[in-house]
Amino acid sequence: VRERTLELSELAGHLQQVQERERFNLSRELHDEMGSLLTASKMAVAWIVRQGRELPAPVLEKLQKLDRLLEQGVQLKRRVIEGLAPSALSNLGLKAALDGLAEQLATAGGPRVTVIARGLPQEPADETAIALYRVAQEALTNVQKHARATDAWIELDCGADWIELRVRDNGTGFDAAAGGGAKAHGLRGMRQRADSLGGTFAVTAVPGQGTSVLFRVPSTAAIPA
Repeated sequence: VRERTLELSELAGHLQQVQERERFNLSRELHDEMGSLLTASKMAVAWIVRQGRELPAPVLEKLQKLDRLLEQGVQLKRRVIEGLAPSALSNLGLKAALDGLAEQLATAGGPRVTVIARGLPQEPADETAIALYRVAQEALTNVQKHARATDAWIELDCGADWIELRVRDNGTGFDAAAGGGAKAHGLRGMRQRADSLGGTFAVTAVPGQGTSVLFRVPSTAAIPA
């Protein structure tokens, strides 16, 4: 049974690694292909608008509306790419990426999120960093959808051999013994990430007293190839 459990854990880790690779490839395709198409379209519309003296007013108005729609498409593309492969994680590091998650939640009308990082002397390995980011992302999604919280906290603590991520809120909580209900799928995904990295995962929740998610992994963890 133990051997079978280990095999399943390694398989889950491999599948997550493949998923992250596919997300990265898709984000690159969107950036390169769709990005160039949208940019070229905006440039073409802008050129036509500049010739607007010779265009009927209704046509010019439609072109200006088209330009605004294309700009919305550009912004949507950026948001999708960030969701697939957050640029802040690779360009600015884990703390900045977590700050970005907090800002996104606040912008979407969610609770205030405070990010606290302690003892992070250097960036963790790529596999560890993306796992920490995805767990924080999923935990905050649960907070926004289910917790009805006014405040949430992301706490990142690093020791010599481990990294610990805790996401907690002051929301409604739930009966942990009864399972997570609609949250269960996301919680299983977090647990699988911890297992694949040789770490641990725990959820503490009490009705009316909020929820705390704890994700702890070795600082040198890597997903099996």
